[in-house]
Amino acid sequence: MPQTRAARLSAVDNAKMTNKSGPAPDPTAATEWPAQDLEAVPHCPFCGAAERSLRFADAQDWTFGCAPGRWQYWQCGGCAALYLDPRPTPASIGRAYAAYYTHAPARSSAWVERAKTLLRHACYLAWYDLPLEPRLPLPRFMFPVLKPLRAHIAEPSFVLDALNRLPRGRMVDVGCGNGGYLVAARQLGWQALGIEIDAQAVAAARAAGLAVEQGDYRRLDDHEGAFDCLICSHVIEHVHQPLVLLRALARALKPGGTALISLPNAGSAVLEACGVNWRGLEAPRHLAIPTATALTRHLLELGFGLRAAPLAPAVTLSQSLDIARRRGVAAAEIERMRAAGLARSAAADTDSSDFINLELQKVAADAPPVTQ
Repeated sequence: MPQTRAARLSAVDNAKMTNKSGPAPDPTAATEWPAQDLEAVPHCPFCGAAERSLRFADAQDWTFGCAPGRWQYWQCGGCAALYLDPRPTPASIGRAYAAYYTHAPARSSAWVERAKTLLRHACYLAWYDLPLEPRLPLPRFMFPVLKPLRAHIAEPSFVLDALNRLPRGRMVDVGCGNGGYLVAARQLGWQALGIEIDAQAVAAARAAGLAVEQGDYRRLDDHEGAFDCLICSHVIEHVHQPLVLLRALARALKPGGTALISLPNAGSAVLEACGVNWRGLEAPRHLAIPTATALTRHLLELGFGLRAAPLAPAVTLSQSLDIARRRGVAAAEIERMRAAGLARSAAADTDSSDFINLELQKVAADAPPVTQ
């Protein structure tokens, strides 16, 4: 599988997976998800296999603390995906997003965050020729003074790199949240549209002047073959029918168009080190998490060609350790997880990268049907 250099998250890219707030240990232990609002998942959502083993028996919402219940993640015996069984029904899953990060506007007015943004964007222009606003108005002859910050400023995500590199045209962000990528895309000259199911997130994005349609990925049916580029960042793991979503993505792109896809990896080295504390689980919002190999195979079958698979080796390690601390895990065990996570991530390849990051090109005019 093609690889590029290891990529750290940019500020635009990291909000979906690196929120640092968290509940006290065991935030919802006294409450269960209502039984009538659960559905059974007897087969893997990605490959349909029935063979499986129980991976985690007691996962909770240790990230946002707003979803009750204890949850079981199963590992598919066919493709090694992780998936919930039982899981919230489509009609009830919205309750798991009651305190979600996308409900805030895409641009923060806090002066500290604004100062960080101004500096980061100045660095992006100096080092990557990435012209994002707002930024410090430094003349180019002063760019060398930014060099000492190189080790402290996260690189632009592969999504931002692609948006800055590709020929401009029509772009859609599927599951755009409060619109962070839409802001950047519009600044870079794209005609940008967002699709988002969460009404509060849509309101926040529209308040920032962004074009966003409310609804799930089926809204793409109204835009068949319309887009030169699409972003699907940390969305696939949230949907009940991931293969149907992948087909919708394929049909929305023009032949030759680019898909930029990111999500947690069921083969993550950090998962192996931290177990149920892994930030990538995020029960019960993350319904099914594929491996890099299986997801890429599905996308190739849908008529995509793989351009690049940037590595993201240890994105969630610090967040996973924070979860363990909040749960009261012993300090010695947390140190063991930290050391194991660093060691395994240092040797990570595409299969064990913490995130699956894919840049793909649609090479087939018509995607084959997918049934599920």
